[in-house]
Amino acid sequence: MKPVHPSNFENPLGVEMCKNRGVRGIVACDPRGVIGLEGKLPWHYPEDLQFFSETIQKFPIVMGRKTWETLPRKYFVDRAVVVFSHEKRQGVHGEIWVTSLEEFLLLDLSSPTFLIGGGELYSLFLENQIVRDFFISHIKKEYAGDTFFPLSLLETWTKTVLRDTQKITTCYYENHHSQNTKNISL
Repeated sequence: MKPVHPSNFENPLGVEMCKNRGVRGIVACDPRGVIGLEGKLPWHYPEDLQFFSETIQKFPIVMGRKTWETLPRKYFVDRAVVVFSHEKRQGVHGEIWVTSLEEFLLLDLSSPTFLIGGGELYSLFLENQIVRDFFISHIKKEYAGDTFFPLSLLETWTKTVLRDTQKITTCYYENHHSQNTKNISL
């Protein structure tokens, strides 16, 4: 299968990148759902970092405080950045801090908005059916970790393999099975 990259294809899979409003997710995880160890990625795969960068492009991103504290600042330039925290904060780099899903849903963001982590936020958005689709880089090797992605919450979603290499299988997931998916216009 020829690799398909979501930032440069002409919709061969029926995936609309920029036309639908809503929250999209992106994550890399191992077979057990590991996404982090002590606040860092437990692996380094340049091709996955490139996929991440090209997919989120300059779209708005939403993340938890721990992800905000560990992600390189280059990802925050020229885009809206929303950070979830238990405590209300003032943005010092132009970021918007929110303390609840309700507060987030009131924001006027361009579309699409990418959810980029971490574990608690992935669970919150998936359990509340806020995410309409997900790009997941399945790392084939198992790693030690203390932060996890809730893979079980995607069991009923439609999965399409975008790229399969020796180390990573990148998939697109779409929730066609739930009649209750919230259609959020951001």
